[in-house]
Amino acid sequence: MAPSASAALPAAGSILALQNANSKLCIDTGGSTGFTSLTQSVCSTSNTQQFTLTASPTSGWYYLVSAASNLCWDIAGGSLSPGALIQQYTCTAVSPEYYQLKAVSGGYQILSRNLANGCVGVVGASTASGANIEQNSCTGTANQVFTASVLTPSIMTQPASQTVTTGQSASFSVAVTGTAPLSYQWRKNGAAISGATSSSYTTPATISSDTGAQFTVAVGNTLGSVTSNAATLAVSASAALPAAGSILALQNANSKLCIDTGGSTGFTSLTQSACSTSNTQRFTLTASPTSGWYYLVSAASNLCWDIAGGSLSAGALIQQYTCTAVSPEYYQLEAVSGGYQILSRNLANGCVGVVGASTASGANIEQNSCTGTANQVFLASVVNAGSAQSQLSLVPGSVSFGNVTVNATNTQTIKLTNSGNRQPDRFSGHRFR
Repeated sequence: MAPSASAALPAAGSILALQNANSKLCIDTGGSTGFTSLTQSVCSTSNTQQFTLTASPTSGWYYLVSAASNLCWDIAGGSLSPGALIQQYTCTAVSPEYYQLKAVSGGYQILSRNLANGCVGVVGASTASGANIEQNSCTGTANQVFTASVLTPSIMTQPASQTVTTGQSASFSVAVTGTAPLSYQWRKNGAAISGATSSSYTTPATISSDTGAQFTVAVGNTLGSVTSNAATLAVSASAALPAAGSILALQNANSKLCIDTGGSTGFTSLTQSACSTSNTQRFTLTASPTSGWYYLVSAASNLCWDIAGGSLSAGALIQQYTCTAVSPEYYQLEAVSGGYQILSRNLANGCVGVVGASTASGANIEQNSCTGTANQVFLASVVNAGSAQSQLSLVPGSVSFGNVTVNATNTQTIKLTNSGNRQPDRFSGHRFR
């Protein structure tokens, strides 16, 4: 980070490093995020020595806000006395937090509004690292003079490489310190991207040829500019969606555990447990009456995934329940990086995940707002591949009753044959008359 001393008063929004003319050390918060006293230490590029000059409610006076802690300079205890220490404290609209830079020979005096004719300086005019900063009566000595270096942009967090599947967007961002206003220009393979002029950039839907693209951002202000490291985009082919009729095992990408009915044949909540070959972890993807949405039918209990109580709320648990043609039982797999999101039709922008992102065996499964995190991504192992075509046959193909006695039991034998791996569809009970 290259500091540049300014003869004119720094503008509001400037990020400053303040070096004492007597000790040649810089004002520092020491890395604390608590209400601690300011000290001086050897000048460095640390953000603990960077302070933003921010306009206060009183015209001509400013807060000095730490870039490290986001706390303001403040006179300890609101003291009106010479010799009171300066600390960092929650920013509030009070005089002990108002300061003003005044150009003098060799730099600036930092005036304190809390003390008549009050200036900021080092306790005892010390030149030792670790000495405290105080307000005191202005004396005009070097101990109360500071050089204010206005900072050029410096990248604190570089943009990170991203991996997405074909058709997804990728997002890049950068965190920067430096005196405002800051300008941004993102580039792809060295060429400026039109309109990409903020601290973050999201690509259009990616295509396979985007893989390997390099993204950088140039950040500048009136004092200089800096270019980030390159972030690389990797684009992988979209995972094929399992076909209707497929029998799946679903492993959570975060916990590495599999969704399980626990062996119950009742209306119980789904949980996660260590992945196994048990049919309590096998679910058949079965077309629902709503196009594009599916039941997930337990191979063990022949019950369907269902939102408990039909809840429309984020955080509602998923249970197994009698299969019926209702939205709480409709789900959809969406290919994402690392696997699939399982969308819930019962909640707008709703995804299936583990409660509290738990990695513990026995944790419940829920619907919640989609976040894109690994807790809502599942690996879908196809145990038996399905087909969109029905593999069930009914013999006889039709049934008729003739010459029956009213209010008596009448019986016909019907044979249902499964010639493939599809689970039998649900039939509602019928009364013949």
